[in-house]
Amino acid sequence: QGRGFDVTIQNITIQNTAKQVSGYGGRCLQTRGELGTLTLSGVTLTTDGSTYNSGTLQPLVIGGSQETAANLIIENSIITADANAGKGYAVTAYNPVNMTLSGSTLRGQNDIYFSTPNNSEGADGSTVTINESDLSAGGAALFFQYASASTYVKDVKVDVTASTLDAAQAVA
Repeated sequence: QGRGFDVTIQNITIQNTAKQVSGYGGRCLQTRGELGTLTLSGVTLTTDGSTYNSGTLQPLVIGGSQETAANLIIENSIITADANAGKGYAVTAYNPVNMTLSGSTLRGQNDIYFSTPNNSEGADGSTVTINESDLSAGGAALFFQYASASTYVKDVKVDVTASTLDAAQAVA
C-alpha cells in the first residue's frame, strides 16, 4: 500500500489549454510524492496541443519521488492528451503505481507511460489492472520505458494506429 496522503476527485472536468512554459505545460493534475491513494471517479482531464510547441502533454502525472507504490484508481473517467494532434501520454507514472482502470477512456500518443527514473524512482514494479475500458493510442497503448510491470487486461478495446511499433511497446 502507498504511503502519505489519500485524495478522491469526483465529477469534475479539467482542461489545460495553456501554452507550454519551461517544459511543464499540458498537465491537468500532477502529484509530487507522498501519495497513498489517488481516486478519480467521473473525471475528465483534457490537454490541448494546438498551442503546444514542444515537449509532451501529460494530463495526469504521478511524479515527484517515492519508493512505495501509490494506488491509482481511475473509474468512469476520460483522460485525453490532445485528441487532435496525438501528442503526449494520458497517464504518466514516474514512480511505481498499483493502477486500476475501469470503465474509462484514455487517448494519447501513448495511453499509459511507465518511465525510468527521472528525478523520480521510476515506475519499475508497477501493477496495472484494466477492466472494460477503451484505450486508443497513436503509438502504444501501454509504453514501458525499461520498466517492468504486471498487467491484467479484461474486456478492453485497444486501438493502436501507429505505423511502426516494436514488440516492447505495443499491447493489443
